[in-house]
Amino acid sequence: GPAGLPYQYPSSVASTSPGRVRRSARTPGAVPETLHEGGSPCGLAVIGTRVLWVDRGDPELGLSNGTLQAHDGAVTTLVSDEPAPTSLIADGTYLYWTRYGTQALGYTDGAVVRARHDGSEITLLASGDLKANALVQDDSHVYFAGPAHIYRVRKDGSGALEPLTKAADAGGANDFDFVGLASDGTPLYWTHY
Repeated sequence: GPAGLPYQYPSSVASTSPGRVRRSARTPGAVPETLHEGGSPCGLAVIGTRVLWVDRGDPELGLSNGTLQAHDGAVTTLVSDEPAPTSLIADGTYLYWTRYGTQALGYTDGAVVRARHDGSEITLLASGDLKANALVQDDSHVYFAGPAHIYRVRKDGSGALEPLTKAADAGGANDFDFVGLASDGTPLYWTHY
């Protein structure tokens, strides 16, 4: 689509093609099927046959017009007016996504959010100038990457936001601009610029 995180083209730069949500069989030469075309889809989760994604909207213009959408034969908008949602994961009960925040508000409208699979019961798990993007989870916590730290927050909304990384590692190198985050159940792995 027209924009990527954490750095993006301004809205005045024309996109070469619209954003798309597509699927394909796992066989060489399979023809992909387009489920949705338009916007800036990014975070993606699959629950059974239902495909869910967040669309960033247009935060460069200061708009909180991102969405959480679902496809189960047709596209449905579950949540509207999101300030630049970026990542999406799911467990058996909830969806979790990050809000990067909007430039017009100095990104202070960033957050980690939880809602039921139908988009109801929206709960802020953490908020502020987080510039949150990548997400992973375990049974009790959601872990996410921001520009300065890897954080964790309890899935049930209790407790405080906890930074897990320090400003500088033991070798003196700074970890910042975290963009990728993964876990195999024990350690966390990340990438940064």
